[in-house]
Amino acid sequence: MAKLLAFLPCEKVLIDGETQQVSLISVLGGVHVGVAPDSPIPIGAFTPMRWTVFTLWQTETGDADSFEQMVSFLDEDGQCLSLVGPFSVAVTGPQSKTINRFESFPIWRPGMCVLRLQRREAGAEEWQTVLDHRIEVKHLPISPASESAA
Repeated sequence: MAKLLAFLPCEKVLIDGETQQVSLISVLGGVHVGVAPDSPIPIGAFTPMRWTVFTLWQTETGDADSFEQMVSFLDEDGQCLSLVGPFSVAVTGPQSKTINRFESFPIWRPGMCVLRLQRREAGAEEWQTVLDHRIEVKHLPISPASESAA
C-alpha cells in the first residue's frame, strides 16, 4: 500500500520541466474574508481564489498499479463544502503525485475547517481517511468608508 509523504493545500505548485522537482508556494493555513456588517455571506458562496492541493505518495514494489483518492473540504460540523474525486492514482514509479487545482474557495462557513484526504484500493467499497489538514476560514468585519469633510 502506498505511503503518504505529503498532503498540502497551497497557492501554487511548480514542477521543473527538466528535473521534475516540485516546489510548493505559500502553504495555506487559513483564509481571511472581508465581510460588510450588513451583508452576510450567502450559503454556498465561494470567493475567486486560485489554490492547489498537492499529494505525494511513496510506492513499493508489489503495490497495486493504481488506487483511488478523494479530497473533501468539511466545515466544523462535518458538512462537505467541496469535493474532488474519487479519481484513480496511477502507480508509475517509486513516487506518485497528484495535483488538484481550484479556481475558488468555499467561504460561507467561518471556523476551523478540514481538508480531508481519503483513499481506497481499486474495487474496495470502504474509504480510509489518511489525513486531515486544518484550514481556518475567518470572516473579518470591513469598516464602512469614512467620509471626509469637504
